[in-house]
Amino acid sequence: MLRSRWLVNLFIGITAMVLVISCQSNSNQISFNNQVRPILNKHCVSCHGGVKQQGDLNLLFEHTAKAPAKSGNKAIVDGSLSQSELYNRITHNDPELRMPLEKAPLSEDEISILEKWIKQGADWEKHWAYVSPELPTIPKTSDWASHDIDAFVKRKLDQLELSPNDPAKAESLLARIAQDLTGLPPTLEEQDQFLNDKALDIESVTAHYLASPHFGEKWAMMWLDLARFADSHGFEKDHHREISKYRDWVIKAFNEDKPFDEFTLEQLAGDLLEDPTVDQLIATGFHRNTMVNSEGGVRNEEYRIAAVMDRVNTTWEVWSSTSMSCAQCHGHPYDPFTHKDYYQQLAFFNNTRDEDIGDDSPNLFFYDDIQESKIDSIKYWISNYTKPSTASDVEKLLRIAEPKVWSYKAEVIRKTATVGDDYLLQGRDDGIAVFRDFPFGNNTHMLVSFSSSTDDGIITVYTDSLLQNQVGEWSLGKSGGNTLEIFEIEPVSGLAELYLHFSSNSAKRNKTDAVANVSWLLPSSAIGVLNNNENKIAKTFFINLLQNPKDKAPIMVENDGLFRRNTHVFSRGSWLTPLEKVEAGIPASISSNDLNISKNRLGLANWLVDGNHPMTSRVFVNRIWEQLFGSGLVSTLEDFGTQGEEPTHPELLNYLAVQFQTDMNWSLKTLLQEIISSSTYRQSSKSSSEKMSIDPYNAYLSRGPRFRISAEQIRDKALAVSGLLNKKIGGPSVMPYLPPAAWNPVYPQYTRVHWETSKGDDKYRRGLYTYNKRTNPYPANATFDMQTRDVCVSRRIRTNTPLQALNMLNDPVFVEAANAFGSEMEEVKTAAEAKNAIAYGYKKALSKNPDNETLDLLLQLHSELEQEQIQANKIQTVQPDYAEMGFESPMAVIANTILNLDAFVVKE
Repeated sequence: MLRSRWLVNLFIGITAMVLVISCQSNSNQISFNNQVRPILNKHCVSCHGGVKQQGDLNLLFEHTAKAPAKSGNKAIVDGSLSQSELYNRITHNDPELRMPLEKAPLSEDEISILEKWIKQGADWEKHWAYVSPELPTIPKTSDWASHDIDAFVKRKLDQLELSPNDPAKAESLLARIAQDLTGLPPTLEEQDQFLNDKALDIESVTAHYLASPHFGEKWAMMWLDLARFADSHGFEKDHHREISKYRDWVIKAFNEDKPFDEFTLEQLAGDLLEDPTVDQLIATGFHRNTMVNSEGGVRNEEYRIAAVMDRVNTTWEVWSSTSMSCAQCHGHPYDPFTHKDYYQQLAFFNNTRDEDIGDDSPNLFFYDDIQESKIDSIKYWISNYTKPSTASDVEKLLRIAEPKVWSYKAEVIRKTATVGDDYLLQGRDDGIAVFRDFPFGNNTHMLVSFSSSTDDGIITVYTDSLLQNQVGEWSLGKSGGNTLEIFEIEPVSGLAELYLHFSSNSAKRNKTDAVANVSWLLPSSAIGVLNNNENKIAKTFFINLLQNPKDKAPIMVENDGLFRRNTHVFSRGSWLTPLEKVEAGIPASISSNDLNISKNRLGLANWLVDGNHPMTSRVFVNRIWEQLFGSGLVSTLEDFGTQGEEPTHPELLNYLAVQFQTDMNWSLKTLLQEIISSSTYRQSSKSSSEKMSIDPYNAYLSRGPRFRISAEQIRDKALAVSGLLNKKIGGPSVMPYLPPAAWNPVYPQYTRVHWETSKGDDKYRRGLYTYNKRTNPYPANATFDMQTRDVCVSRRIRTNTPLQALNMLNDPVFVEAANAFGSEMEEVKTAAEAKNAIAYGYKKALSKNPDNETLDLLLQLHSELEQEQIQANKIQTVQPDYAEMGFESPMAVIANTILNLDAFVVKE
């Protein structure tokens, strides 16, 4: 019995020792992501990574890092220091052999970490962002945590020995919610409605602003930065682009709370959906915001490829917060993406019809009611003459007019034919040009856009050899401008060379005359029915409609059949040096499974939102968090990779990401309701010396958000409180007041749109609608940190400069707002005093009553201004100083002062 008890005690003792050793081992376990990867990125991957792979060693991937290098040795052998060449070289005594070469050696701590890691088995981890989020366990915390969100926040605060703030005052919280959900301050009526003796009903307030038609405008501001939305092409000439219908679609989508997965599919591949609607086609304008270079002498294919690359980079930044662009010229320097991965992504986007063309083709054409009736007539005539499917094909041409071959792709055979900077193929008498690999596709007709300066111009069409195998002869009439004509052509199968021979007797006599300036050719059999003599009216309608649509919107159209392009890896990212051919595919580092997805944009879009992509939901909820709190849970919104910041609350990020996809069904409004209902969001923004010392940027959320609102919101707020704001939603961009000297395009003669201040109250529309010319941005927007949107903008960096104060004091928009606001305050003023008027204005602008000290200062200023006015009236020949600044009354100056307070431009 004694022996048995001894054995039991021995067993308990050994078990305890094992547990202690195990705990010690776990506590000393080296984390690859947190400890090892930063060392490798700092010291090693510049020579042994995606850009360079000295000695055939690549430390970005486990399989390459642990494979034999050029020397035959392995850099890392699990559990063995002596066989791990990496360890041998970082500890080598010879400076010519020690790594990193010709640089300072690793510190003792860094060497110790790598030593322990290798001894422990060199466990390799995926970076956290590339691992699908899982729903974490909700921490158990105090009563303050009224919401699951608060539980994660409170646990972090407890670790930092910080306490959360008390709830913000009701008036501050109302203003915060209104600003966050609509971008506008609460009206006096809304203040009276929601501010009473009871506590603020957060649920009712949130529901009220979520239902506002201005909700979509607020959130469109964020999205248009990501979409690089602009009203011009960019680059040197920076021509006008008509793309406002895309902005309208974004506003509508947010107002309708379109689920984010549908929001994604329609923007990336709306044209590939089955029987897409007009709205779904307009949505594809997301990737038509790429720039177009109209400068003389550029090569269109180069800038078409640049636009496609921008689509790859933007897609990965918007939905994955990943700097995929770094893999364009070589493997990614820090993240697990190869050079080939980049071009497999390029293959998803390389088969769209758009090119570096100034008219933004392909466009979706819109027609008025009379024009629509003509389309119905055309369809009716064609259906009676042939089969209904032909009528449908002709209607598609009227809506989109694709696929066409642009004449800049022609190769000049005789110099009497030229291709100019305006993309036109100009043919004079006896000029010859050829299109290599022209997609004939057995079509019987060709729709051609051209102009001609001769009455007797002829284009003879040959195939496969110079001036042999004639397949068509087209007679051209003289035309003052561009015209469209349908010409017959003998069917030719597949791809073949197409030669155009230009001739004209009158052009022969006058060498300056062009037989034709050809813009594009569109092969089609469907339009042949329009060339029938019985359908002359239908043909006239067809030509007139295509030449004079009521409106248009750039859209994406996929290449099919003979128009499809091959995609190649580019050596060092240069389109002039193509290497191996690649197909569309997903990087293995993100999805190790062989995903069965379509090899087109729709397949990519589905993958982003079908649960197989680890970052989409994380990235989106992080963007929303940044909009509400001023900083994301991951502060580097644009980069979740190894060079980005770690999340401050990783489990909270995962919790929101999983919930957003599952319980919330990708609903932005539901996500916003969840966050706003939390105690974290409702905290007062007041700080303390302790909090500023431990958490100066409020990354750990020990207080409510406090930061300057955006450029558009500052202007919108001034117009709203002054009563000038035009709340019309949607439509073309507008032009508020701009000093003439500020409009200075590089080539005024090429500028298709000139800045003319909008008429009536259109100049007081929200900043969202201000015309954005990339090379000539609206000064107030630039002053308050709005980028020109040449590329995707994930976050605006807030600055603080004297120009901002000068702008708000002197900009005509703010002066006009102050005058209108001052007049309203004058109407409130009693004969005896201005106190009630100033208090009224303060409350309307700042959503709270002024304290006594503030009110006294404003009253004192008003009294001084009135005395100045009285003195000026006595002299009569002298104006008050404030009048010379454009202010109409002392109360207007008070209004301007209120609009310039820190509390006015800051959300707190």
